[in-house]
Amino acid sequence: MIKDVEDLQLFKVSDVKIDGILLKEIKKESSINDKSNKFCTIFEIPNELLKEKRNKIVLIEYNLISIIAKWEHIFFEDIRKAYSNFQILFDISNTDIANCDVYYSFVSNNEPYIKKMDDGKKILFFTDDWTLPSNMVCFVWYSNNDLPTEMKIKGGE
Repeated sequence: MIKDVEDLQLFKVSDVKIDGILLKEIKKESSINDKSNKFCTIFEIPNELLKEKRNKIVLIEYNLISIIAKWEHIFFEDIRKAYSNFQILFDISNTDIANCDVYYSFVSNNEPYIKKMDDGKKILFFTDDWTLPSNMVCFVWYSNNDLPTEMKIKGGE
């Protein structure tokens, strides 16, 4: 049984910002049992920032780092709240993933944008409008070892 989840760095939330102001991490908690894995990271919001931003729309940014078994071939995010200008940067740099496709279901006035950067190793998914609950984004990939032989010969294209 795993005793310290943080030592494995399976899941981490970092660089939490509110309107560009970096919050200080004050506490991490994790527990693993036979039925579920629970992770909690608490960040301090300074009182003056909390007072200044009360009843206003704010931009919240954070990095979510997770180790996903490559044989899973899928990362699914279920978005259950309304957001304005929602974005996900899916970074598969330093992996042997050959290609990644994005599937989504979003309730919004505008279609989400998908932009592949760095030869497809970074995928930016974003909306520039309000989205309504319930939405989902799914990243599905295959690695170099999964490619059919004729695709390997052509360079994975």
